[in-house]
Amino acid sequence: MTKRSRLAALTTAGLVVSTVACGASPSDSPAAGQESSAPAPVTSTQAAPSPTPSPTPEQLELPRGGTEVFPEYRLFGYSGAPDAPGQGRLGIGNLNKRVLEMEKRAKPYQGGRKIMPVMELIAT
Repeated sequence: MTKRSRLAALTTAGLVVSTVACGASPSDSPAAGQESSAPAPVTSTQAAPSPTPSPTPEQLELPRGGTEVFPEYRLFGYSGAPDAPGQGRLGIGNLNKRVLEMEKRAKPYQGGRKIMPVMELIAT
């Protein structure tokens, strides 16, 4: 049984016990024509278990290092489809040559950051 289902069962059991324990007898009912007072608050005698915090997932590292994209890197990229010059520069020629070209063309935009080549492959 999972923690969530145990918590739900305990809460339900607590509400049932509280409802039965706080139930009114016929002599407690107001007489005809009299307004009833507000019902007593329902309280549970059993404390619900406190939730366990989930573990912090290990932070993944991006290509070429780091965990944040923009503070350290300037993204520069091409898009394209294989063997389709009309759909972008990436699909023309050797992929390694395109990466070297991206790094060279990105230098004027570097602004003190490292260049991270980005590629978007168009697939249909």
